[in-house]
Amino acid sequence: GSVSHSQACDSLYYGQAEDYSVRCYNSHLKPEADFTYSIDDPCARVVEFYDFSSWLPVSWFWDFGDGSTGSGETVIHDYLYAGNYSVQLIAVNSYGSDTTVINFFIDSVYASFNVPNTVFAGQNTAFYNYSSGANSYSWNFGDGKTSSSVNPTHIYNNTGTVTVTLIAANTLTGCSDTIIKQIIVLPPGYISELPGKSNTVRIDPNPVTGSGEIVIYDDKIRDWQLIFSDIYGKDVIRAEMLNTNKFTFNSQELSAGLYFYKVIHKDALIGIGKIIIE
Repeated sequence: GSVSHSQACDSLYYGQAEDYSVRCYNSHLKPEADFTYSIDDPCARVVEFYDFSSWLPVSWFWDFGDGSTGSGETVIHDYLYAGNYSVQLIAVNSYGSDTTVINFFIDSVYASFNVPNTVFAGQNTAFYNYSSGANSYSWNFGDGKTSSSVNPTHIYNNTGTVTVTLIAANTLTGCSDTIIKQIIVLPPGYISELPGKSNTVRIDPNPVTGSGEIVIYDDKIRDWQLIFSDIYGKDVIRAEMLNTNKFTFNSQELSAGLYFYKVIHKDALIGIGKIIIE
């Protein structure tokens, strides 16, 4: 009979010849920095960065554009706020380094607002909205009343502790964020100055952020006593003022909230009022 033989190039078993080209590069090259990123969930503000630098970097230094930094070939960063960010990568090997910057936008929502820790029933309370990335707001004041205003005001009729909720949302992206704060509503009617003495004692500024002053506007009064107390009646500052018309204090030495002051001269109460520390 006849015998057939496979040819050399019929299969890898019998061998196969191929043509290859090889390109040689100078190995003494610093990196060319490059990277990309992915945002799987914009509402969560979590971004993953991937290095694509050439010439074999061995270390990577990241600046995320929000005051935070990191290192590594692949990094994950959680941004607190929505907005535009410039991210910088420095890629390094033993022959040098290179830097590149990419700008991108996180279209998310961050809820934030400010309100005094203590307010008074029967008085207008202002709520200051500092949210970012939102175009819709839903307020719940904790007493059954609500609002959709950006910066609403509200009057509480009852005293006690209430829980205020703000939901900030973006109707275009579907992102939303929620913040909750508790405030104390005190009874109305606490006088800010004694009758007939409204020009004697002044506090500036009020509310106080940073440094504050209590000033006596009476040239005959230079020796006096000052008492600061909290909402529970506990004295937090007692000072004997001699030959001066001014008391200066640092609000950072006190917890944020409502305080009351009394000014006493020769055993007589000449000033009484409230101070809000922010």
